[in-house]
Amino acid sequence: MKSLGIFLLIFTAGCLANAVYYNGDSREEVSVNDRTWVVGQPTAMIYDGTRKNFPVLKDMYPLCDNERFQEQRLVGHCSGVLIASNKVLTAAHCMQSTNSCPNARFVFGAHHTAMNLNVYSCNKVITIDQKMDFAVVELNQHVVGIRPVKVATDVNLREGDSLLSMSYPLGLPLKQDIGIIKNADANSNFFKVSVDTFASSSGSPLFNTRGEVVGILSRGAEDILEDDIYRVQTRGGCINFNSCENGTCNGETFLKAALISDKI
Repeated sequence: MKSLGIFLLIFTAGCLANAVYYNGDSREEVSVNDRTWVVGQPTAMIYDGTRKNFPVLKDMYPLCDNERFQEQRLVGHCSGVLIASNKVLTAAHCMQSTNSCPNARFVFGAHHTAMNLNVYSCNKVITIDQKMDFAVVELNQHVVGIRPVKVATDVNLREGDSLLSMSYPLGLPLKQDIGIIKNADANSNFFKVSVDTFASSSGSPLFNTRGEVVGILSRGAEDILEDDIYRVQTRGGCINFNSCENGTCNGETFLKAALISDKI
């Protein structure tokens, strides 16, 4: 079995937002020709600038043939979104602490055919809140040619509403998916969404129909079931990512962005 230990280390270290498929894998590529590109472009991939090699997905894990995007490279370890010309909003656990800044690198709109993207460094971590699980990073320079997103200032979330997810699941190139709100408890700082995100989608934005960020991904269900890992370790074969059908999972957990709009 190829690179199982390495794979599990990469996928669990510092990435709380594991996730699953909800009623099948509905992730789609994002390109400059899509209607959604206006919100895809400011979505940030965060990666470790000290790394030199970025393997393709199929070389990191014994996946079954039906799993998608296996020829694409795993680069990022988290996601985020541009909220000002030199500021990125992400999850607190993506930065861990202000000491995470020196090695962090940011690229925007890193879709599957993107080339020669501008790379930005972390100048400083302006805000980090472990309880609410968000961080604001100041970049080393202003991002030119990309319009920052607007963060919603009012919590207007209802069960059954559709939202647009943009993220870099597993560190893959930018993917989009439509999420459905499962629970928007008014007494909680977080809400639940059925949406196909994975480890490395942490910190990724959810957009409403006005293009406002209404949520930041904090955590979710496991990408891979322990029983499947044990089976492959002991008997061989291949692994599929976890899949939730017909409401069998609680949903991915997102911070209500409006609750921090005055803090960022």
